[in-house]
Amino acid sequence: MADITQILYIILIIIFTIDAILALAYTLSIIFVRQFHTASNILLGNVSFISFITACYFIFFTIEFYSPTPWYTNKSFCIILSHCSLALNFLVVYSFVTITINRYLLIVHSNKLIFKRRAWAFATLAIHWLVSISLGMSKLSAALRVNIKLKAIQI
Repeated sequence: MADITQILYIILIIIFTIDAILALAYTLSIIFVRQFHTASNILLGNVSFISFITACYFIFFTIEFYSPTPWYTNKSFCIILSHCSLALNFLVVYSFVTITINRYLLIVHSNKLIFKRRAWAFATLAIHWLVSISLGMSKLSAALRVNIKLKAIQI
């Protein structure tokens, strides 16, 4: 008979898998259907793409973290996993902030066409991804600095 924690891990993996499939379907529909190529839908496609990446990451993390013999024992790999988790959290939060700011600008400046263009959506997405990944770099660089100092002490 299965332990209750194993059942909960299986349910968690099933939920993440359903999320990944739905997010991928939504992202692909925005990419391939020409009528969906609007600035608002591009931003929503970004949210669903981030949801897909996050679900895949947490499927991998759940399987590896709760497996009886994890295959990673490298400290650098754990540091990179920690950075990915932090960057994904920033991406999720700031994608909703990006959509909120875009909607606000569309309402306040409804007569300006720049906020309705796809180039504006892609520019805001580029800034969004750059800020989200760079905010996690401080933790990554601090962890790598500590790791390098520990290796220097061991030699």
